[in-house]
Amino acid sequence: MKTKIIIVLVTIFFFGALESLPAQDLGPQFKKVSEGIYVYAAVLNEANSTIVLTQDGVVEKQMATSPEMRAAFKGFRLITPHIEYHDRMTLNAGERTMELYYLKNVHSEADSAIWLPKERVLFTAASVGVKRFGNHRPFVSIPDTLSAIKMMKALNPQVVIPGHGNPGTAKILDDMENYYSKLMEGVRQMVKEGKSLDQIKKELKIPGTEDWEGQDRLGNNIEAAHRALIAR
Repeated sequence: MKTKIIIVLVTIFFFGALESLPAQDLGPQFKKVSEGIYVYAAVLNEANSTIVLTQDGVVEKQMATSPEMRAAFKGFRLITPHIEYHDRMTLNAGERTMELYYLKNVHSEADSAIWLPKERVLFTAASVGVKRFGNHRPFVSIPDTLSAIKMMKALNPQVVIPGHGNPGTAKILDDMENYYSKLMEGVRQMVKEGKSLDQIKKELKIPGTEDWEGQDRLGNNIEAAHRALIAR
């Protein structure tokens, strides 16, 4: 079977014809999140990577710093992205079914969520993180991000693997939805009070985010919320 795949922010490795692959064989950074699915717990500011075992699949590599990964990839051939999709696409690799969902304006210009319906495992790309302020580029839309989160929550995932941070449950989605809702409401209220963007950036605090990574990005997030409100 010939399988085609699009590379997304959360890098996924597909292995074919492997009976077992203990996480310890790949190094201590890997965590088993479901049968045949392992996640590399990335260090700060790096994106998570995942290995999905299949009966028939393709391989994307990241081996420069890991002798264990070089050994695991020995004998496999890299197949680079060579197709495009729009809103949604289904891929089949061996016994695995993966549904791709385009995430509009959440982080980059080509983010996808990957949903494994049988396993109920969801890869969110960088649309959400764990206790971490995102970097909102000028085209990023918080309303679009909230819509993406609602769509992913509707899938009812058991395991959520964000672009950054440890895998967890759907609470990751709940927490980010709560944060963005508070952010939008806080900025909206201060705009009504006639405060300038600079004033809002100095004064607005979001309860519950005091220990989040990337505190210097809160101003960037406030700017994104302000853009969304002014554009209406």
